[in-house]
Amino acid sequence: REHLERQPLRHFDRELLPHLAYGARRLADFVGAAGEGIALVQNATTGLNAVLGGHAWATGPGARVAVWDLSYGSVKKMACHYFPWEHGVVEIPCLEDVDRMWTEEDPGRVFVTALEDAAERERLPG
Repeated sequence: REHLERQPLRHFDRELLPHLAYGARRLADFVGAAGEGIALVQNATTGLNAVLGGHAWATGPGARVAVWDLSYGSVKKMACHYFPWEHGVVEIPCLEDVDRMWTEEDPGRVFVTALEDAAERERLPG
């Protein structure tokens, strides 16, 4: 921070990009992705907006997206914005089963079961 404040132009003009690229490469290594597959964004909402918008653009009208019923409100709003047609957004109910996560041997199984039930009910592909 002191370096940034002493030389802000040098920092932003010459030094920031290599640091960001290094961080993106380290993140890619950590998650097992190609460096070209990593994008650093300002916050989670910006990232989700890019992913949902890209998915809607790539799949076109009639595509569907699934969100958890406990998803953050802005995520649901973004999904409805990008998939506005009837049945474009499938909400997967699992909020009522959250308490089971504390008693299940495999807490992730609660989410898997909710997803499988929604896929069967909504006839989602895959």
